[in-house]
Amino acid sequence: MVSGPPLPSKSTNVPTLVRGHDGGGYGRPIIKFTFTPEAGAKFAKLTRDNVGRRFAVVVNNRIIMAPVVREPILGSTGEIDDKFVTESQARAVITEMMGTSR
Repeated sequence: MVSGPPLPSKSTNVPTLVRGHDGGGYGRPIIKFTFTPEAGAKFAKLTRDNVGRRFAVVVNNRIIMAPVVREPILGSTGEIDDKFVTESQARAVITEMMGTSR
């Protein structure tokens, strides 16, 4: 599991939900996000150095997901494809990411 200092709370915009595909079909929910330039540079280094490892997404001191870094995220945008079955599951993760569920 990747560990390190957290990114500042205002490092990303509000994540959005889109429909993606996994090669076997279309329509599965995927979360897209955009970092600030400074946070994007830090995240690029973190993901470049940790391809193939799990990356914990922690909100309110709780791990809400731990996807595997499949490839470096070198720009300021990325996506979380955690094989969400329903849109409501993905929306719940967005709510947790924004720290608005409490």
